[in-house]
Amino acid sequence: MLSQYKPGMDGEEFKLRAKEVIDYMVHYRDTAFKRPVIALNILKSKVADLKKFIPLTVPTHGQDSFKDVLKDLDEFIVPRLLAWDHPHFFGYFPAGNTYPTILADMLSDIYNNIGFSWSSGPALTELEMIMMDWWGQALHLPRHFLFQTHGGVGGGVIQCSASDAVFMTIVSARQRALEFLKRKYPGKNEFDLVTKLVGYISREAHSCQQKGANLASCRIRVLTPNKMNKMTGETLERAIKEDLHNGLVPFFVGATVGTTGTTAYDNLWEIGAVCKRNPLIWLHVDAAYAGSAFVCEEFQHLCGGLDYADSVNVNANKWMLVCYDCSGHWVRDRYMYTHGIVITPVYLSNEIPGIIDYRHWKVQLSRRFRSLKLYFLFRVIGVKMIQEYIRNHVRLAKYFEDLILTDKRFTVTSEVHLGLVCTRLVGDDILTEHLVAFVNALGKIHVTPTRDKGQYVMRLCITYEFATKEHVLWRWTHIQECDRGYKFAKTVTELAAFKKIVLYKEK
Repeated sequence: MLSQYKPGMDGEEFKLRAKEVIDYMVHYRDTAFKRPVIALNILKSKVADLKKFIPLTVPTHGQDSFKDVLKDLDEFIVPRLLAWDHPHFFGYFPAGNTYPTILADMLSDIYNNIGFSWSSGPALTELEMIMMDWWGQALHLPRHFLFQTHGGVGGGVIQCSASDAVFMTIVSARQRALEFLKRKYPGKNEFDLVTKLVGYISREAHSCQQKGANLASCRIRVLTPNKMNKMTGETLERAIKEDLHNGLVPFFVGATVGTTGTTAYDNLWEIGAVCKRNPLIWLHVDAAYAGSAFVCEEFQHLCGGLDYADSVNVNANKWMLVCYDCSGHWVRDRYMYTHGIVITPVYLSNEIPGIIDYRHWKVQLSRRFRSLKLYFLFRVIGVKMIQEYIRNHVRLAKYFEDLILTDKRFTVTSEVHLGLVCTRLVGDDILTEHLVAFVNALGKIHVTPTRDKGQYVMRLCITYEFATKEHVLWRWTHIQECDRGYKFAKTVTELAAFKKIVLYKEK
């Protein structure tokens, strides 16, 4: 009996529809400035209302035309997105989205390689190894993190996110420490030994470090940074001595270069020296955002002390023009990194001695051909253009800071290192909270808050790929107008939005 299966689209129709989608994608990017960062009516609803427009029952037959699907996408779904690539979006951190890397993503889909091992896609594994070395060279990472180092045991892998990199590092550090404890206490149960382990992060570290420790069932101490939001060697050493005295075993330190809140960077020289005196400690450096700046000579001081690190992660999909996902994770010793977590069932036993099998480097077994994005990035765009892109963002952040300093109602709360400016209104926190809420409620720009030294702060990050001084000046003028609240509410809707925010906060 012949199969009744027929694909929803053949090759000829795919070519036609792909052209339509590409045209749509280019139009979407070219007209971003004409749309709000997020539609005002979506913000007003405060609920997930998409189910009003999309049936809750799955279609049995795919009878809708592709044009209808695309039309509904544009009418119902896209307006309910937060436009990260908008000229007036400066919340969170940048999200790379260049055309060459998008094309590479499309190609990876058509090749459809699931590269969990070398034999499942030889070029996928080998290109990733080469790209991790290219990327490491561009960032001026210590040579012990590269595959090509003569006689070295380091190397890198593309993870889905910094969270994956941190979690895998904590698991590897835990396994290394447990092996030491098993030799020291041969009769002890492994689960009891885990309770002896303790790691250390700063209060300013990203939440993924605490989350990774929780997932690995490991105790983490959160240390108080200094006035510059930096974790210091002195603070770390004092905590380690206390825990050693109490019979605990320090096994992990998570340092940060470019914190999410304020882009502060921990003192790696001091922290590294402390870790070196405690050789069981695995020092990991989270440089998810700021690490991309290492491509520029003037920012390489930020990675001073990285020689001490056992691992480091940097997100190309943040500040390096690569579309999501692409998080680089380099380790000093790839054998130590994977030792203790290698599991090889019969159906995966076709490994070749001496060949990298990336399935041992991450949680997921299946892997996408993400190294193509780096290959296209470096060959089409190149390091020089990446440097200019980053330098432009830094210049604009300093310009933003200068604008803020001319208004006595505002204060800049932390040093502007890279592309992020943190500011707040002079006075009680409630003033800045109202301002952030009102700015986002209008939907013309988007900002995100944080807490800095206990105070509520507004983060203003340069994120738009083609940002200019005109964009920054318009945003700042809008923020100033929003601070005047009632006086500058131009419509009844805006005034109602402001009143609603104030009433909600007062409750």
